[in-house]
Amino acid sequence: MSVTQSTISLPGWTVAGTTGNNHVGVFKTGNTVDCGGSIVLFFNSGGAYITQDLDWTITDATYNLTASVGGGNGSNDGGYIVSLYTHGGTLLAQVTAGDPGAPDTSVDPSNFKRVSLNFDARGSDQIGQKLQLRFQQSRDGQGHVHCMSLTEVH
Repeated sequence: MSVTQSTISLPGWTVAGTTGNNHVGVFKTGNTVDCGGSIVLFFNSGGAYITQDLDWTITDATYNLTASVGGGNGSNDGGYIVSLYTHGGTLLAQVTAGDPGAPDTSVDPSNFKRVSLNFDARGSDQIGQKLQLRFQQSRDGQGHVHCMSLTEVH
């Protein structure tokens, strides 16, 4: 079953940017995808993105965000942009498909890639701010997010 509406129902997540019918949605695959789940987030519009405002206050620590992206719709590849922001919209860290050192989902679009990014907040002027996760596609084609994990290391 595919849910293709401008406001998708994922508790705690918000759709923003270019939204409309079939721009962002969730697809229940019927089989297991990476991380043991069966639901995949998809993007059909480069202007659409999804965010989650976390109740995590930035401390004097390092943050590591990992995600499983790409794969899932044959040779269709919309790439990915995985980002950490503050609630106020300040970009803290970002990784984009094909950037130097970042996995490029176009190499084998039928398989997911694990990506990670780090934000070292030690001594940062962002300490005390709240974290936001953001996912979107980076190019034409359908982008996918299978799962993600965020850790804080003191």
